[in-house]
Amino acid sequence: MAIVIGQDINSLLRRSARSFYLTLKILPRPIRPQLSIGYLLARISDTICDTEAILPTKRLEVLDQFLTAVLEGPHKFPDLLIFIQHQAKPIDKELLEIAQRGVVLLHSLPEFDKAVLQRTLKIIVQGQRFDLVTFGQELTQPKPIPLRDEAELENYTYSVAGCVGELWTELCHRHLFPNARIDMALALQRAVRFGKALQLVNILRDLAQDLRRNRCYIPADQLAKYDLNPVDLLAPGNWPKFKPLYLTYTRLARKYFKDAWLYTRAIPQNQFRVRLACAWPILIGLKTLALLEASNPLDPSTAIKIPRSHVRSIILRTIAGYPIPGFWDALYRASGGLPLTSNT
Repeated sequence: MAIVIGQDINSLLRRSARSFYLTLKILPRPIRPQLSIGYLLARISDTICDTEAILPTKRLEVLDQFLTAVLEGPHKFPDLLIFIQHQAKPIDKELLEIAQRGVVLLHSLPEFDKAVLQRTLKIIVQGQRFDLVTFGQELTQPKPIPLRDEAELENYTYSVAGCVGELWTELCHRHLFPNARIDMALALQRAVRFGKALQLVNILRDLAQDLRRNRCYIPADQLAKYDLNPVDLLAPGNWPKFKPLYLTYTRLARKYFKDAWLYTRAIPQNQFRVRLACAWPILIGLKTLALLEASNPLDPSTAIKIPRSHVRSIILRTIAGYPIPGFWDALYRASGGLPLTSNT
């Protein structure tokens, strides 16, 4: 059964998904609609969470109602009018205006696809709920609230990103290469780390801005080891003291990206589009880590972003070099990827 997303939703995805839209666009048709719907609904729930003009208790209430609609059907859809009225960005207003159609599309999917998307969205909303409960306090001045420990960070990165790797893997295996000889347990483990790597990059890149929104995703127990607290991170001058801890997380992200690259290599060679859709965010993520390590991420005036020309170069080189043995691995190494043959 063909799943028709609609040109208006595709346009909205292109404008809201930014770099991730490159991934959606290159995906094979048998899985593109499902992942597009999943991304759309996750962005909608994220927009509900981030509507700071509305009290956290109300946001939690409506977020739970939205999840009920995702799980039970469009007839359970909440009234989002007050949220729509409080959107400062037109793109966020459009997302909420189209939200019910997204739920309708979800419930039009075949049963397997609907079930794996519902499971994933339930986990994502739990992560967003955790974020809102942890950081949603109304404060009159910046006072960043940290995660407590590494376990909370691991759970959070799994909930909002790692679980998407599982979804991706199950849909690909079901619709694209059901007969491929793949170690699914290993593939799922690596897929989770793939998602966590991307989320860690987001956390490390957005650190200064998040701190000024009272969010500190660097755990308190790790900060304490360096005689630091979240308020210290508001001062860019504390970068030399914080840098050793920060670099432990860039190294962790690189370890996860190594698993992501091994995951990509294990995808059947004839799945050109899927392999491209995996390779691009890995290579972009590795280059972003290099820029972060060479900057002061505590400085809110420092904007770390890979130039479009570099992104275009990655796209062209991965496509042109695909038939050449070893070319992709050379790109991975040149981008700062860890050795693939070691246990690093």
